[in-house]
Amino acid sequence: MPTEAPGLTVSVVVPTAGRSAALAQVVAAALAGEPAEVVVVDDRPDPTPGLGLPDDPRVRIVAGGGQGPAPARQAGAQAAVGDVVLLLDDDVVAAPGLVSGHAARHAARDEVVVVGAMPVDLGPSEPRPRYPRALYAADYARRVAGWEADPAEVLERLWMGNVSLRRTDALRVGLHNPDYRGYRHEDRDFGLRCRAAGLQGVFAPQLRAAHRYARAPEAFFADARAQGAEQAQLARLHPDAAVAKRASDLLTGVPGPLRPVLLLATRRGAATVLRAVMRGLLTLAGTVRADGAALRLAQIRRRVEQLDGWARPGVGQ
Repeated sequence: MPTEAPGLTVSVVVPTAGRSAALAQVVAAALAGEPAEVVVVDDRPDPTPGLGLPDDPRVRIVAGGGQGPAPARQAGAQAAVGDVVLLLDDDVVAAPGLVSGHAARHAARDEVVVVGAMPVDLGPSEPRPRYPRALYAADYARRVAGWEADPAEVLERLWMGNVSLRRTDALRVGLHNPDYRGYRHEDRDFGLRCRAAGLQGVFAPQLRAAHRYARAPEAFFADARAQGAEQAQLARLHPDAAVAKRASDLLTGVPGPLRPVLLLATRRGAATVLRAVMRGLLTLAGTVRADGAALRLAQIRRRVEQLDGWARPGVGQ
């Protein structure tokens, strides 16, 4: 029997590209919250192998077509039957009370986008290299601090993974924007469009989930490059948003002496050289298990990738 707030049903929507080893756990934890259903959007290019999901009649699998996270969320919301759609990433494991907590927020207030907490668990047994998860966790902590300091930042800098809204609002705004092409800042685009549509963002840290974030180093840096490349799209679609309009905008917090060196990454040949040097240094740091040095080097290489992506958004590595 669903335990959502009286009168409201919740559909949990989980898009997956098949990369998360935690997917079965994500679905099982969501089911424990007694939603109306869990809609898994299978966005793999080849959906032939099974996903290994729990055998439960509330689990529905919807084809995503391999178009990326935003179209997959859109497909899930369109297929959902609940009054509220709770959008979980495929590596975000709900804590007890998450589903009912999101429902209660929407029962108390209309036209809101509710963002729950999903901190990354950094334990002593963290596998090497440790820097992808450590840097991601630090980024997320800064984002949370911004939301807590200024509630307007919730939609200005939306971070998907543990987010809910009324299904009617999701379909009215559109989880997928056909004019936006990318996979790293599509959540910011959606948040800004929600704000323009009159919705309000609410950060609810009590609505917790655990983020089982994991990236191989080169995938982590590819994400960083995409972050830089997509800044131009955000600036074009949302000219009043706080996005990078100059290369120097991507260097916030970088010490002065390092800034001119990193700005060389806006030149293609220099970016190639800097990338190769940083890759070699990171390999050396990993060999000698110098985790602190690897973290600092990864911070520098990530800036290189962001700047290279910003300068050449249509060119791959």
